Amino acid sequence: MDFPTFALRQAASGIAKTAEIAQAVANHAAAEDWTMTVCDLTQKNCVPCEGGVPAMTEAEAQAMMENLDPGWRLENGSLVRRLSFKGFAKPLMHANLAAFIGDREGHHPDIAFGWGYCTVTFTTHAIGGLSENDFICAAKFDAATT
Repeated sequence: MDFPTFALRQAASGIAKTAEIAQAVANHAAAEDWTMTVCDLTQKNCVPCEGGVPAMTEAEAQAMMENLDPGWRLENGSLVRRLSFKGFAKPLMHANLAAFIGDREGHHPDIAFGWGYCTVTFTTHAIGGLSENDFICAAKFDAATT
């Protein structure tokens, strides 16, 4: 098999897996069955933020961290989680999953991925820091990846 054919088959396989994950997330969201995690943030939806409200304080953000996977960390007014994998397909699938959740919530993460890693970063740009929206999306990401 030549490389272009191999690459296309691999891409199609990754796309199919990504679509399968996205459909599972959509099914959970449609059924409001985000109960894979113990926090109630998964039951909430993001509200539009146009600014004019203060960002969470460090203490407020630290208190919210208890609702998330321990892999999340606070970093310069952002909520960051780096996942490690072997290979490229799983990082791509997790990047697409984060994008899907962000798009559904209207609160889009910054995503970086490559061979062996996917980094998802939530922040509320309109207020220059963290809001509840960031934690809602992170909790939904946790629920979908647990």
